[in-house]
Amino acid sequence: MNKITTYTLMVAAAILACSFPAFAGNRAENALHKKLFIAASSDFVGDSTTNNANAIQAAIDSANAAGGGVVELKNGKFLSGPFTMESNVTLRIDPSATLYATTYVKDYYPANYDTTLPPPSNLNPFIYCDHDSNITITGGGTIDGNGQPWWAAYKATKAARPRLIEFWNTNHIVIDSVTLENSPMFHVSLENSWYDTLEYDTIYAPSNSPN
Repeated sequence: MNKITTYTLMVAAAILACSFPAFAGNRAENALHKKLFIAASSDFVGDSTTNNANAIQAAIDSANAAGGGVVELKNGKFLSGPFTMESNVTLRIDPSATLYATTYVKDYYPANYDTTLPPPSNLNPFIYCDHDSNITITGGGTIDGNGQPWWAAYKATKAARPRLIEFWNTNHIVIDSVTLENSPMFHVSLENSWYDTLEYDTIYAPSNSPN
């Protein structure tokens, strides 16, 4: 496995598809989120097979509606389909937790896409955000893109693959102290994103993976 550790946004820029008009960390502000959602049996299921996408999205929506909050995953292997981050929300993945991206292709289809048609040329990312701010992904845990089947399909047919994290038109984004591994495509893509901090993150992927 290849290992890349990024300590600042300047280092990360060499490996990420990003746009960086300015750089100013905002970890303190992002840490002031009030409401806490704990990944318990009543919230999320860390059995590596149950799709937690709806539960995670509902927690993010609730934290955002409350004016800010933390959605926390602890003690388990949490499978999920794609979900959208929102303003003033922290996704905290504890060292005891791994968040796995589902490999079910249709989960990544654009909204209202006609599934009777051939697969689309572009898929939704696993973690997405557009026109939001003050968002943190942290906690010391792991986000695993389950890339192997995607890489095989891409090498065989050039099939579309989702990005692991993709943010558009955002500001004050913090990605801190998490491991990102085995993304189907790019691990992190920040487009038109301002005042971002990426530090103490680790990226793993096999040396022959097409990402």
